[in-house]
Amino acid sequence: MDAVRLDHFRGFVAAWHVPAGASTAQRSGHWVPGPDADLFHAIETELGTLPFIVEDLGTITPEVYALRDKFHLPGTRVLQFAFDGQSNNPYLPENYSPNTDGLYRYS
Repeated sequence: MDAVRLDHFRGFVAAWHVPAGASTAQRSGHWVPGPDADLFHAIETELGTLPFIVEDLGTITPEVYALRDKFHLPGTRVLQFAFDGQSNNPYLPENYSPNTDGLYRYS
């Protein structure tokens, strides 16, 4: 394999924790910090270039984008999400960033 896709990448920054037995996730849950850059530094030390494509979908915070960009990890786009009528929709191909999967080239 050339790359591994990391689903739910936002969880490396913070994840929504819901206690077992909670009646609702919205009322009972709270954000807990993830391993953040420490994990990726450790992997980078062992492997060199990180062979990851990250799933940066959903409600993504600036901190998640910063972690993705710090390690030059390509993100993902879902074409199905592009057609809401907004010309600035990040899922429209003409709005893809250079580090989007499909435009990123592994060396």
